[in-house]
Amino acid sequence: MKTKIQNFFNHLKIKNKIIVACLPFILLSYVILFISVSLIMYNQMKQRVLDQTQQNIIEKVNFINAKLTDYDLITSGFLYYTQGVTNYLTKNQEKLTQEQKDDANQFLSKNISSIITDNNPEISNVKLFNEYGDLYINNAIYTNTIEEVKAYADSIRGYARKYHGKVVIFRNPNTPYFVTVARTVYVPTLKESNHEIGFLMLDVAIDSLKKDIQMQQNADSIFLLLTDKDGKVLVNGTNLSDHACEELLSGRKKQKHLVNKVQLAYGDCYVTSIINESRLFHDTHRLFQMEIYIMFLSILIIIGAILYAGNMISGQVQAFIRKLNETSEIDKNAYIEVQSQDEFRELGNVYNKMLSRIDNLIQTVYVNELLTKNAQLETLQAQINPHFLYNTLDCINSLVEFNEKESVQKVVTSLANIMKMSIKGSTFITLEEDISYINQYIFIQKMRFQDRLLFLLEIPEHLYQYYVPKLILQPIVENAIVHGVEEISETGMIGVIASEDEENLYISIKDNGNGIPKEIIQQLQQMDDKAGLSTQHIGIFNIQKKLQILYGKEYGLRITTLKPHGTNVTICIPKSTESGKEPFDEAFNR
Repeated sequence: MKTKIQNFFNHLKIKNKIIVACLPFILLSYVILFISVSLIMYNQMKQRVLDQTQQNIIEKVNFINAKLTDYDLITSGFLYYTQGVTNYLTKNQEKLTQEQKDDANQFLSKNISSIITDNNPEISNVKLFNEYGDLYINNAIYTNTIEEVKAYADSIRGYARKYHGKVVIFRNPNTPYFVTVARTVYVPTLKESNHEIGFLMLDVAIDSLKKDIQMQQNADSIFLLLTDKDGKVLVNGTNLSDHACEELLSGRKKQKHLVNKVQLAYGDCYVTSIINESRLFHDTHRLFQMEIYIMFLSILIIIGAILYAGNMISGQVQAFIRKLNETSEIDKNAYIEVQSQDEFRELGNVYNKMLSRIDNLIQTVYVNELLTKNAQLETLQAQINPHFLYNTLDCINSLVEFNEKESVQKVVTSLANIMKMSIKGSTFITLEEDISYINQYIFIQKMRFQDRLLFLLEIPEHLYQYYVPKLILQPIVENAIVHGVEEISETGMIGVIASEDEENLYISIKDNGNGIPKEIIQQLQQMDDKAGLSTQHIGIFNIQKKLQILYGKEYGLRITTLKPHGTNVTICIPKSTESGKEPFDEAFNR
């Protein structure tokens, strides 16, 4: 396994090694730590919000209990501590005169107002039944409603008896805007404490109780209800309908709500809370989301930092690679300057010292090689000049025989110019200059062959700027004349055509002579430094040798045979618009 991992890393670049080795472990550790801390904080914040909510609900429960306790105390003060009330509860109205009835109603209404309703404006109607079922009420009531009140009192009285005088709460279906707070009344003595003598009902405004149970904080997420033991809504402090609340309490409505019930101290009545968790924890969720966003931003920063470090290190390595690729010769630009103070500086120093040693070794070898090649060029040039001179002097001799003094003078002038160019000057001249010497050479040959020689020159003017080795065209043209045109009876034709591509210059010399033998072409193609020169076509061999010395073996002459007869010699050299320095001088000026 270790070997496989090592092989995997060996195939990666430095930047990718840093990323693969560091990024997964750093990110995994960071994500685990961040999520763990965030979840702990998130749960703590949720619990804190939930605890605060429960505390607020308990405070509401205590407030409602205090409210019911107040109702219990004020009704007890009215029933048991107001002189005369107990007497009226034990008297049958059928045995009272109308005047006594009116006095009783007036007395009870007055005390109800002064003790109960004046200090508690949410209490609207107070209904009091005596031992015989007679009804006393503080407000006017229609006759047909009395029966409804009595029927409703009978329906809840049995339940109220279970709590033996303590107040209990009911929802009156006949009065939708009120709830009923009721209690049974007993004889206020120990011996007769189980003797029921009356039943009291208070109509309490629902809106008042609704305000009492509504939450001041998180009112949009925490709803409180007063419910009975069966889950029926008594007071709805929410913005939902009673039916919707009862569905939530029963679990029939599948929503994410938290339901909690706290029993009050009076009756089977509960303060029921409905908590919308998504709203209650909205701020907590949003804070957690922000933490997640921060985590992703941190991850991006970590990734960016690792990528930056990897790119910085990889960039220094790439700088070394680019420098090596761009270095074609050892000069001041070949040396590397490293600004950092790390191992790359040491590597750069070692590299620069190595270049210095290599440069010192190259100097001796390179200079010696250039001396040898320069001697070869001079030898080849010396071979070209006598051969050309012999042919030209032979032409002058012919003109003298025909007593062509003026022509002799022109030929001698042209020959002098050619010899001056071949002896003096640099190794390289422009193509335009070389063509001018070819024109002088052709002039000499036309003096010799007259109408038997036609010369065609097709060279675009924009190619005249390129530099070529001097006297590379003349020996090839001479070869075409000596071994081509001289050997045919018809008119000889020689053409010089030039073309180019992106990198090279091509100069073709075509003739309609008998052509160069195949063995000469093959010998020319296979020629190397050890191959001997042929005694014939020496100009062709010398040009090939010269071009390969100057440019390398991928350049030189390409010879093809033309049909039906003739030869095409193409010179291929790299394009250059600068003459440069002589190889020999350049070596010693390094």
